[in-house]
Amino acid sequence: QQLQDLKHEAAATQHNLEAEGANLATAKAEIEGLEKELDRRRLHESELTESLSQTQAEVTKLQRAKEAETNQLKDRNQALHEQSQCLTTKLAAAEDAHRHCDRRIADLTSEVHTIKSTADEVKLKLDSEHHANIELQAALNAQRKLVAEVELREKSYHE
Repeated sequence: QQLQDLKHEAAATQHNLEAEGANLATAKAEIEGLEKELDRRRLHESELTESLSQTQAEVTKLQRAKEAETNQLKDRNQALHEQSQCLTTKLAAAEDAHRHCDRRIADLTSEVHTIKSTADEVKLKLDSEHHANIELQAALNAQRKLVAEVELREKSYHE
């Protein structure tokens, strides 16, 4: 009976060993599959890491280009602001000069009117003096004629 029990136990152990061997083979196959999957995932991770690195390099490049363009735009904006201030100052100066010119033109126009009035008065005086000179010349001529007549009478009286 003991022998029978041992045979039975040996058969059961053999059966367990065979089952364990099958489980071990299955586990080894699963491990190989998992190792292949792990290798595939590591390769994929490496590819993704390389892609990420390239993307980060491109992002850095684009950020630098953006910063450079932003700085250029800021510089251009500053230059335009300064140019605008300069033009505003020049415009204000031009407007002041224009107002000064308008005042000067008004002053000169007033002076011209005054000079014309004075010239008209002088012309009237000159015309008046010219007529007086003509009358004086006529009187002088009449006086000379009288003197000449008197001298001619005296001369003929003496002769």
